Amino acid sequence: MKFFSNCFFLLYLILCLPITLEAQHTFSIVAVDPETGEIGSAGATCINSEDGARDVSDIVLGVGAINTQAFWIPANQQAATKRMEAGDSPEQIIQWLVQNGEVPDSAQYIIADLNGGAPRTAGYTGDKVFDKKLHIAGSNYAIAGNILLSKDVILDMEKAFLQTEGTLADKLMAALQGAKRPGADSRCLQDGVSSGSAYLRVAKPSDTDNSYGKLSLDLNVWITTDIFEPIDALQKEYDNSTQCTEVTLKLKTDNYPEETSWEIQDKNKKVVASGGPYNKELITIKKCLPFGDYTFIIKDTYGDGICCRYGRGNYRLTSGERVLASGGSFRYSEKTAFSLQNLKKTKFKKEEVIVAVGEKDQVTIYPNPATNIVTIKSNGNPIFSYEIRDAYGKLIEKRENKRKSATSVYLDVVNYNSGVYFVTIYDEFQKIHVDRLIVR
Repeated sequence: MKFFSNCFFLLYLILCLPITLEAQHTFSIVAVDPETGEIGSAGATCINSEDGARDVSDIVLGVGAINTQAFWIPANQQAATKRMEAGDSPEQIIQWLVQNGEVPDSAQYIIADLNGGAPRTAGYTGDKVFDKKLHIAGSNYAIAGNILLSKDVILDMEKAFLQTEGTLADKLMAALQGAKRPGADSRCLQDGVSSGSAYLRVAKPSDTDNSYGKLSLDLNVWITTDIFEPIDALQKEYDNSTQCTEVTLKLKTDNYPEETSWEIQDKNKKVVASGGPYNKELITIKKCLPFGDYTFIIKDTYGDGICCRYGRGNYRLTSGERVLASGGSFRYSEKTAFSLQNLKKTKFKKEEVIVAVGEKDQVTIYPNPATNIVTIKSNGNPIFSYEIRDAYGKLIEKRENKRKSATSVYLDVVNYNSGVYFVTIYDEFQKIHVDRLIVR
């Protein structure tokens, strides 16, 4: 009888009410970390689309998080966000929604806020939300779900959240893993997965844009054609995002540092690091970036770069011994694409290196080790060109000799990172020599 009552109520909503609503049956969690000021949200649903699970989430930067689910109505979510921005507590927001929102009997809400370091939380489940359903409000978190395989989905989410040590993101990801089982959202039981889409979002105090995909951590996965477990796929993306590589930018501006600025963009053109304009000429910046593809951009507002008309400025972006970007002579801006990978898992194509040996080498490189100017001298063949690669095989420098008959060239390594490099020398027709160069 209860099933038919719910169906009749749904039919009434569809036929009679002039409002927009979507069936966002789901399980999710909102939480805050008063020590770090982070605000987070995570969830999943059997709806397999890009905006399937993620649409229930709203994060008000510096304040808190709101999830509106079950029958998800944009007007309810927008109203809840405005109430939080106006300073209402989680309980006050829910009271307002129950009294003034659309179809409160079929809605489910969870809210958490920072409240100046003394978090507040609240939850609500309407009487007509589909079973199985449950909400829990803890000290700094709130969890809710509906149309569940069982209430254990929510209870296990809470257990995993509380028992996991680490960052807020670690705890939110663990909560989703706690929920994971075939049919966590009962409609997905026939496919043998927990859900059709899943998301994880965490805002840091430094974030300035709460749009989807713009937070410090903003991950979202959904099933397209082949069936897979979204929570495991989300875990994989999260694991990749938490592994990072330290990069170092050493920047020497020209005589006008106030003209110089730079930024690093990820593959989605989101700025992940930036600096300038400056009031000093020597700058060193360190930043830990997740594995992925990036673009380094340096800018000069006057349009004369940082070398060499008004000072011999230069920049070098490195990761360990790898040079990711370098230069100094440009006009208004210069871009360099680079990639950071897990070297333990990355396969490199290695060229065969043959070093000439004998009583008299064809080419002599000295001094070696070196700190500044290196002489490359051939004992016979003219040096038409040379190239320098680092220990990873990355091309650092490649030049042709303007004097084709010359048997000597000079290499300035003063801006090279300390390490091992390979120098390859070419005559007019072929490679004639490969040797190691150590820079200190």
